[in-house]
Amino acid sequence: MSQKKKSMLLFLVVALLLVLSLVAVFFLNSHNEQGEIARIYQDGKLIREVSLTDVASPYEFQVEASDGGYNLIRVEKGAIGIKDADCPDKICQQRGVKKYEKNVGNPWSAGDL
Repeated sequence: MSQKKKSMLLFLVVALLLVLSLVAVFFLNSHNEQGEIARIYQDGKLIREVSLTDVASPYEFQVEASDGGYNLIRVEKGAIGIKDADCPDKICQQRGVKKYEKNVGNPWSAGDL
């Protein structure tokens, strides 16, 4: 294979990788059709999905644990947090209401409730 053909092939491979990278970045940064969703887990099971996009006015709901404990969840447009909990240290409340951060991801995980 001549040097000219090798250079052209290398250029095409690099161009293809660049295009694929741009497509991947666009795909990863685009919003999903549902908007911002908080997923609330308890004991590793999804118990509720909350849209943070469609909040007309702030509201609260309570999540009960099997041991009698609870978390009072506050939902605002684009944010969610634990307003009250029965745990003695209140660490979850100290986090406050978290704004949805697209690059960081959803502020809720299985260990949060």
